[in-house]
Amino acid sequence: MSGTRATVAVAFVLLLSGLQCIATAAEPHDADGSNDSNDDTQLKKVHEEEDEIGFIQTLLIHPNPLASIQSEYQTIEVYESDHFGKVFLLDENLQLTERDAPHYNEMLAHVPMMEYLAVQQPDEGETINVLVIGGGDGYVVSALLKFPNVAIDHVDLDEGVINVSKEHFEWSSAWEDERVNLVVGDGAAFVKKQVERKKKYHIVVQDASDPFWYDDNGEQTILPSHVLYDLKHFVNIYALLKESNGVLMFQAETYNIPSNLKEIQKWKGSLEAIGFDGVRYGSIAIPTYSTGQIGFFIAHASKSGENEKDMVCKSNNDGGVCRMDLSGGLIDWSIVSSQFEKLKEEYNEGMILGSTTMTKKKIAMRKSSTIFSLFLTALVSKGSHAFQHSPQSGAFVKRSAASLGSSAQSSVSAPSVVLQRVFAQDSRPVILFDGVCNLCNSAVNLALDWDPSGKLRFAALQSKVGQNLLQAHGRDANDISSIVFVTPKGAYTKSDAILGITKELNPLPFVPLKPLALAGQYLVPQILRDAVYDGVANNRYSIMGKRDQCRFDADGEFDDRFVDDNLAED
Repeated sequence: MSGTRATVAVAFVLLLSGLQCIATAAEPHDADGSNDSNDDTQLKKVHEEEDEIGFIQTLLIHPNPLASIQSEYQTIEVYESDHFGKVFLLDENLQLTERDAPHYNEMLAHVPMMEYLAVQQPDEGETINVLVIGGGDGYVVSALLKFPNVAIDHVDLDEGVINVSKEHFEWSSAWEDERVNLVVGDGAAFVKKQVERKKKYHIVVQDASDPFWYDDNGEQTILPSHVLYDLKHFVNIYALLKESNGVLMFQAETYNIPSNLKEIQKWKGSLEAIGFDGVRYGSIAIPTYSTGQIGFFIAHASKSGENEKDMVCKSNNDGGVCRMDLSGGLIDWSIVSSQFEKLKEEYNEGMILGSTTMTKKKIAMRKSSTIFSLFLTALVSKGSHAFQHSPQSGAFVKRSAASLGSSAQSSVSAPSVVLQRVFAQDSRPVILFDGVCNLCNSAVNLALDWDPSGKLRFAALQSKVGQNLLQAHGRDANDISSIVFVTPKGAYTKSDAILGITKELNPLPFVPLKPLALAGQYLVPQILRDAVYDGVANNRYSIMGKRDQCRFDADGEFDDRFVDDNLAED
């Protein structure tokens, strides 16, 4: 190795060991890379995988997204499917489909409302204050508006989710209702502020994303929504509800996954320790969620045990089934029956079905939604309904934190097509590097030497493929400010990109660099890593200069390691 190359090698090793090491390993992006072409007849696959139990299921969707934007927090996409209607994805993970969305959302809305009406028997016309946390697609809010006397505060973190839902889902018109106050912000912070203001709610519904997920190695990753499942957050919710003897309802994962079940048991214990009564886990059958099941917790708050003798459900000490005793004149069934009649009137008058110009498929979906809602109401009004008292829980949907770039833009078909082509036959990650930077090209040479098994591919940021991959992940086509590490499921920049690359390198046999990267994860904060990276990147031309022509290939020996730029051609 020449003196220059040795110098570059030393500098590169220092860069790897000093500035990387993970911190929130960036974010999965865009849609699944398993479709083969831009031909709409070639269906794309959305996978839900649960490695912990060896489970995988697949939903077929049309390959071209109806919407695809990168928000400040995640990639947001909407696709069409033949059977399930529109399909809503966040960071490639399924959130809902039009056909079975009622299974989950109607339960989150109607069960707590019916329990509150049945137990508390508010005066006719009395306003019921509801707080909805999460649920940025708007369905839960829409279902709650079927009750005439509600006033809803709805808080969701990601405005991008709200905007996409407004454009693509009919139920999102709920936000136009004067009874709804929409707040874009952190749910836990909003709850804390409402407690300080001594705000009172009758019902709190939390439709939060999953608080954690497990990677292929069985390691738990804590996600941003974890704060919505902390003990302090539940204590604050209790404070919002206790003066009104209110009801809490929240998404609670699936009991089919052991790690989820442990969390469910912990949540149940936390709720009971805080003072919630009638803490029960309910199960929802929904085909497109992992394992076909998702769960929820429902619980009642009360002032100093005031509700104890009137609770809908008291837990048995033997851990068996907790049953509602609705026989002793406790419930005024006229309240429930009148609401049921109002829902039937809406259905019969076509208010819920909407425009007569809707397709038969859309009408069928809306009809099934309404029937499902009516079924729930009838179920509650029948007299005796049992929930399993033992803790269990609902679908495990991975939702990652923030990603590359923060600008929200409509999907451009060409970049997404190029992305699909790049990974259609070859799943190896792609490193996008500055093709005219001598330092960058020397680093590529070093990476080629340290990757003898050929696990990595390369493309210049200035190439057509590079520019399309940048756009497919929400970045400007001419942005060469950072190296980018692109995988079928994610894209990473700056020190996170260096980290991803480092994990794949083996400078000597049996001497991988992955342990070094993992060690750095806990030693070097991301803000420091990125600051060091920016210092090098911003001065890369002054360090080793630049060349006149961009490097697009590797002159024979490493041809298969450089992405063919013809993949960007029509």
